[in-house]
This record gives sequence, structure tokens and C-alpha cells, in this order.
Amino acid sequence: MLIAIMSDSHNNRDKLRKAIELINEQKCKILIHCGDFTSPSILYEFKDFSGKVYGVFGNIDTEIGRMQKLTSTEINNLQFMGTEGTIVIEEKRIAFTHYPEIARMMAREGNYHIVFYGHTHRYNVNKISHKTLLINPGEISGRYGKSSFIFYNLSTEEIKKIDL
Repeated sequence: MLIAIMSDSHNNRDKLRKAIELINEQKCKILIHCGDFTSPSILYEFKDFSGKVYGVFGNIDTEIGRMQKLTSTEINNLQFMGTEGTIVIEEKRIAFTHYPEIARMMAREGNYHIVFYGHTHRYNVNKISHKTLLINPGEISGRYGKSSFIFYNLSTEEIKKIDL
């Protein structure tokens, strides 16, 4: 199964739309967003995604109450999981957060196959203790460089970085 992971959209609707379009073309059914959506209005872009979105809050996500209200009333395919999220897909334990320090701690625990994070706006892949992959998909916003997100194949463990 192919999943998509992104972070730090910072209200860049054009880049987010393009990413969602590419993700839909690959028929992904799971999208993980590692925080810094920035405002509630950008959440409407996720209505165009044909699968389930799991998200966590980042340091710029200050209108958490409004964002949660939208997901319970209008944007039904997006589920917020606080500042840390965990899911199991195809027997792979996956954790995600916005914060690199929390992500490293989760990866060192050894309880997860993969830990995704954001915040730094830089694509990065590390293997922790020969067991857990620690991955930052880069940034959707393009604030500090190229906009990017990743596809991760749960079966083959292949990572494909997509530059927008």
C-alpha cells in the first residue's frame, strides 16, 4: 500500500492542491500531515482528497478549536490526533508529530516501524537503532526551498520524494 506524507503547508493552497492532485493520481487512500496547516480555511483543500487524512498540530496551528470543529462538521475525511498520532496500517506501526525532538524520542523507543515529523522544512531520512525509520517529508509551503512531500510504500519500504 502506498501512503502520502506531508508537512508545513503554511496556507500555500496552490502547492497543497497540486500535491493532493498527484496523491489522488497514485490512488493513495491514506495521507498523513505532520502539522503547520496554519489556518482553518486551508483544511477545505483536503475535501478533494479521495481517502483518509490523519493530521497533527504544529507550532503555527493556533486556531485548534476552529480546526477541530471543521473536521467534525464539514471535512469528514480529516482526523486530528493532537500533537502526536499513531496508526497501524498493514501491520506497520506508524507514529507522526510536528516536532523533531518528539519524533526522535518516539523512534528511539523502538515501538514504531516509521516515525514522520515536520517543523524543520527539510527532507531527511534516518534509520534509528537499525529498526525505526525517522523521516521528514520536507515542506509543502516552499518557504525555505522546494516544496515537497513523499510517497511511502508500506510493502517495499520504498520512499519517493516528490518535488512540486
